[in-house]
Amino acid sequence: VARDPEAVKARIGYMPQRFSLYGDLSVMENLRLYGDIYGVGRAAFREQAARLLADFRLDAFTDRPAQQLSGGMKQKLALACTLIHAPDALFLDEPTTGVDPVSRRQFWRYLYGLNRDGITMFVSTPYMDEAERASRVGLMNRGRLIACDDPGALKASMLGEILEIVAEPKAMAKQVLRGHALVHSLEVFGDRLHVLVDSASQAEAELQRALRSGGVQVQSLRRAVPSLEDVFVSRLARSA
Repeated sequence: VARDPEAVKARIGYMPQRFSLYGDLSVMENLRLYGDIYGVGRAAFREQAARLLADFRLDAFTDRPAQQLSGGMKQKLALACTLIHAPDALFLDEPTTGVDPVSRRQFWRYLYGLNRDGITMFVSTPYMDEAERASRVGLMNRGRLIACDDPGALKASMLGEILEIVAEPKAMAKQVLRGHALVHSLEVFGDRLHVLVDSASQAEAELQRALRSGGVQVQSLRRAVPSLEDVFVSRLARSA
């Protein structure tokens, strides 16, 4: 990198979190601008632009100003501009933040295709379900790397176990559990509560009693397979 930075720049693509294209330029004009910046030849540009526009279903909007696109379409255009010079590696900064669920799934399907084609990707994301899709995950807290491994190994390395609880009223259940000595942390997933304990078998009966004593009706309580979010919360709780 230090020896020949320009050669490195030609082989990588970077997509920032915030939409940074030119809103008053059309879809095609933005693509052409990025093609010129990266020195893409005319023939190569025509071929690459046609393919990217078709892949992202932007070919019907080539003359539309970028500022008039929806959030999902803006992200697709941003990725198309990132790919216009056919890079070997991509750096994507929270690429699906603020994107609707359908566009988000489409976006990741395309990223999978790029990865199958041999493109290496470094993706930062606040969504742990997206991190689950990666071959290797680094967990960061306050700018510091606190763990790095494949998702399965990270889950296997988690200290403690997760109990998944469905109980009503949920607010009261959270209050009881957060104040219990056996509970290291609590996270909410819809109607389910995930609590981190040292031993699920030892904590199950005690937490059942505590919830019922607190006027909470326990609908289900079972040991759950930890998610990456559970692993992240566990590491933060242990380091607190």
